[in-house]
Amino acid sequence: MMDPVADTRRGTAGYTLLEMLVVLAVIATATGISFLGVGVLRGVNSPEVFAHKIGRSLVALRFRALNSGRAQSARFDMQDKRVIIAANNSEVILPAEYSFVVTAGQEAGTGDAVSSITFLPDGSSSGAEISIANAHGEWAKLRVNWLTGLVEYADDSQN
Repeated sequence: MMDPVADTRRGTAGYTLLEMLVVLAVIATATGISFLGVGVLRGVNSPEVFAHKIGRSLVALRFRALNSGRAQSARFDMQDKRVIIAANNSEVILPAEYSFVVTAGQEAGTGDAVSSITFLPDGSSSGAEISIANAHGEWAKLRVNWLTGLVEYADDSQN
């Protein structure tokens, strides 16, 4: 026969394991979606995104110099806040509220200055350091090594 105490326990036992797993899966999915949304909103216009766009353009320009056997150059127009790649007339334009400093050849270019970097057929370059910052204090920096022509991204631990 049935035990009345066991019947009572079964009726008030709470949630089953399956129900708890479903709730945890829903919470994990909602959390993941919210983190992706915040990352997309924040990352679309961050200095790091612009630094990587400029970096990819400079890397492509270096490879073009290596493959063509001819020097290739890029100009940095601080007044219009843009980088102009001479080989294919492409450009990266920064938002007006960003600060943009390029140090090429030991001279920092700001304001109305126009600086340039040249990649040579042997892989070397004239070298540069590019700093980009927004009004919120977020920044990104990349360096082009003059000897190797390699583009390096600075991390947050360096200043």
